[in-house]
Amino acid sequence: VTVFGKYLDNPIERVLVATASGQLESFINTESAVVGGIEFEYLQNLGRWFGEETAWRNFSLAFNTSLMYTDVSINKDATVGGSSVISTNEQRPLQGASPYLINADLTYTKRYGQNDEKKSTATLSYNVFGRRVFSAGAQGIGDIYEVPVNTLNFSLRNQLSDHWSLNFYARNLLNPQISQEQESDPNISDAGPVLVNQFRRAVDFSISIAYNVF
Repeated sequence: VTVFGKYLDNPIERVLVATASGQLESFINTESAVVGGIEFEYLQNLGRWFGEETAWRNFSLAFNTSLMYTDVSINKDATVGGSSVISTNEQRPLQGASPYLINADLTYTKRYGQNDEKKSTATLSYNVFGRRVFSAGAQGIGDIYEVPVNTLNFSLRNQLSDHWSLNFYARNLLNPQISQEQESDPNISDAGPVLVNQFRRAVDFSISIAYNVF
């Protein structure tokens, strides 16, 4: 268990700026930000639960989660292209920072060969993040938030000899829908966030063969 805190001087943030032709996405340095939270990490070989002499000794479980608080002090003198950037919200979370993060993976490792020189490792990993600011709004434009996304990946790494390895990766197996929502002005509308972008990244498969010279 780890407790952490950070002070950030002039952090870079992605912002939205109102223009004559619509919304311009750019970057500015805000004045400062504070970050604080707690992290919990757990790693366990399953053989200790189900028996060191069983096949479970080849499995390991890892879990990591963080709870985080962030707060930004706005730079009222920030400019983009010579124009002032007037932040819509003077108090908000740090852009790109999630209030929580969860990671978990299950790994199977097996050594074989005459001298155990060969090794295969299969890993199934999961990740999810909390709702976070994607772009900070300015000139009355609402902040855009990324909606939590569940991600599942699989990897199979095979050390065939001292030099050769064969690897397979399957990323984004759930292929979740990624959504971005923009906050509306509560003084104008009580409809809540407005969906501004939605897409899928698709599943990614790859195979690699590597030769280690040394």
